[in-house]
Amino acid sequence: MDDISYAYYIQKRIGYGSVLFLKNTNTVRYVLRHSLVLKKVLSLVNGKLLGKNKIDQIIKHKYSEKYNISILPKANFDLSKNHW
Repeated sequence: MDDISYAYYIQKRIGYGSVLFLKNTNTVRYVLRHSLVLKKVLSLVNGKLLGKNKIDQIIKHKYSEKYNISILPKANFDLSKNHW
């Protein structure tokens, strides 16, 4: 499945958001703007992120305060045992 298909799949599953095609590149971006949906997605991925950079972005933009959610540390599991 390619990036465009993933973006539309996520959009369909969540029920909100836009799939944007970036000019002069072969990339797409899935964008959420509705605050209730952002809170829902944040609660779904909270504690499952592997990269410290993404967690730092969430903290920097104060999503924990905006949505009254405690941001969990990065996930700690063995990637060699995870099928994803």
